[in-house]
Amino acid sequence: MHISSIVLAAACGLVVGVPHARAQGFMGGEHGAAQANPARVDGHTLVSVQIRSLRDMRTVMSVSRDCWTESPGLGRQDWLIPPGGLEVLDAAGLEYEIAIPDVQALIDAERARIQAHNAALAQGLTDDPSWFQDFKDRDQYSAQIDAWVALRPDIATRFSVGTSLEGRDVFGVRLNAPGSTPGTKPAFFLQSMQHAREWLAGMTTMWTGDYLVENYGTDPGATFLLDNYEVIIVPIVNPDGYVYTWTTQRLWRKTRRDNGGGSFGVDPNRNWDANWGGQGSSGDPNSETYRGPFVFSEPEVLAVSNFVSANPQIAVCVDTHTYAQNILSGIGWTYDRPDDEALQRGAMRAINTGMHSSSTKTYLTGPGSVVLYFTSGGAKDWFGDSAGALGWTIELRPDQGNEGGFIAPASEIVPTGQEYFAGMVELGRFLIDQPLGFHFLEGQPDALPENTTTNVIVDVSRGLYPLAANENAMVHYRIGTSGPFTNAPMSLIEQHVHSAAIPAGACGTVTQVYFSADSSNGQTYTYPVGGAGAPLELPARQVTVVRYDDFSSGSAGWSLSAPGDNATTGRWERIDPNNTESQDANDYYLPGGDVFAMITGQNPEANAGNGDVDGGKTTLTSPVLDLGNHPEAMVQYAQWFSNHGGEDTTINDIFETDISNDNGQTWTNVQTLGPLGPDTANGWFLRRFRVADFVTPTAQTLVRFVIADIGSGDIVEGGIDAFKVWSSSCPLPPACQPDLTTGAVAG
Repeated sequence: MHISSIVLAAACGLVVGVPHARAQGFMGGEHGAAQANPARVDGHTLVSVQIRSLRDMRTVMSVSRDCWTESPGLGRQDWLIPPGGLEVLDAAGLEYEIAIPDVQALIDAERARIQAHNAALAQGLTDDPSWFQDFKDRDQYSAQIDAWVALRPDIATRFSVGTSLEGRDVFGVRLNAPGSTPGTKPAFFLQSMQHAREWLAGMTTMWTGDYLVENYGTDPGATFLLDNYEVIIVPIVNPDGYVYTWTTQRLWRKTRRDNGGGSFGVDPNRNWDANWGGQGSSGDPNSETYRGPFVFSEPEVLAVSNFVSANPQIAVCVDTHTYAQNILSGIGWTYDRPDDEALQRGAMRAINTGMHSSSTKTYLTGPGSVVLYFTSGGAKDWFGDSAGALGWTIELRPDQGNEGGFIAPASEIVPTGQEYFAGMVELGRFLIDQPLGFHFLEGQPDALPENTTTNVIVDVSRGLYPLAANENAMVHYRIGTSGPFTNAPMSLIEQHVHSAAIPAGACGTVTQVYFSADSSNGQTYTYPVGGAGAPLELPARQVTVVRYDDFSSGSAGWSLSAPGDNATTGRWERIDPNNTESQDANDYYLPGGDVFAMITGQNPEANAGNGDVDGGKTTLTSPVLDLGNHPEAMVQYAQWFSNHGGEDTTINDIFETDISNDNGQTWTNVQTLGPLGPDTANGWFLRRFRVADFVTPTAQTLVRFVIADIGSGDIVEGGIDAFKVWSSSCPLPPACQPDLTTGAVAG
């Protein structure tokens, strides 16, 4: 079920009415040309306002058109409010918090700090221990890339993507391990500053480049990345806009195209040929999401697209932005599932795992249309649709405007760079083992029913490489551990989802099996990677399914509450979920499946802050499971958990899975998710455990799921689907009785 916020999203994309005055630059060079006065926002306040209705949105828009949030629509949004605007919000009864009391003061402080630092450099009063001590202008970016080339010409090569509307070079750098030939390995393409005011994004991609150049051969992550991939970085996609943020208007977002009538700029991230002109973009030249007069109207965007198209070895494209702490996949303009959803889910989990290993920050993950809003004409979708690459958008720190928003403190540069780099390394490690993706949607089998053929559902998707047009998905099996494998095509159920028919012999025998498919690079890849030399070994067993619930026909036997539950909202219920930034638009996907799942509270307005778990805990308990005759019982389920800051800056909420073998008198914890970590940031993931690892299976076994909102204001959502309990065994044959009539010895 989907609730659209298209009208609200479009409304939130309009440009603030700030005069485009010329300004004195921060720096010398083109940034320090004689200017008049910079555009100022004196008396403006950034507020985090709760939008509950279209009326609320209209009230906010009556005083401001500058929406900073990366999640327009219902819910909390960051708005720049001019003098006198707060009184209007108060009169309308809107709930808001002051995020930045004086935005201009923050800009002035940033400008003064950078000028003082650069003056100290010029006078030799500091040795600038790190280039990343503060934000840098375009000239300094260019000089730094030249310094990399001079330091390590065997690693770094400067190149030009093209020229901007105002004639500036869109430059980049290609990084390879010494001795590598550019274009011969799969490549990461990292770009930033499509949106000019997002200074932290550019410093972050530059930090990645700097770390690779400085630490190849000594740091394991840097060495791994360049040994296995080429890394291509274009740090400033929108150079005209970026220069303008230094000389004239710090909060400028778009390009500098003259649209006529006093309107300037096109949103580069609505100008790509990916459903261009669709929902999530605007045809109004005054809008911050103006898509331009035609697709690829902006020479900067066209130049980058031409470069990526001309380099088919580019396998991964990351469009880097601020702010929100999100890792976003396609599809941007629809809630439809992408063909490579299973791979995307695993890859985003890998990025989040890497980033979380470097800091305590957790990034929300998922399709941009769900986590943020509809976007047509976006880079990440063009990367996936037209360039044949894996495309993501990463929205960096901060999580909220009260941490500086687009005017992030310089102290955030290094930790943000560190976590971004760690995310790229972990993504690289994930993909190197996934040249193609083989995903078992019902879980990888651990046994096969004896003397029969079992259909195993396999999602075969692109991995590091795209699938061939004729993917040639095959299953290879043999009963026993010797002899030839039987090679059989898998049956296509729907796009990229196949059924593999795998036979089993008598109880106690094994079936060896592996899977294969063809990629666009002409290679055949297998799962497991070793293919026939290291296949899966699946024992033939007597398999008994004790219970399976996909909740398509109800919730019979399940308890949706328990004594002690005190959550005021977000209690468990069986629903077809609405999407929010924290709740999926769908249940766990299985081919031919239903739309229902157990979810913590339906949200009729698709507002993350309404209907999530608040005020305490809520418990979901299974029916009684008779496992007395199933000593090897297994439990599997699909789980969703989202836990991130709303009004509360302390993330401390958890999702527990417990088991009881005495009808709920006592409980043993199986798993606790949270309060932080990559599995707390959206995504359906299959979990599996062996009952006997925690309790002795009995006829009074229960499983429960407890999710709690501890403290105040966090956005907490959970889900359970595809719940399955089964066991497998191979009973011993009857014991042989001695023959007392033969073989006797006379005495």
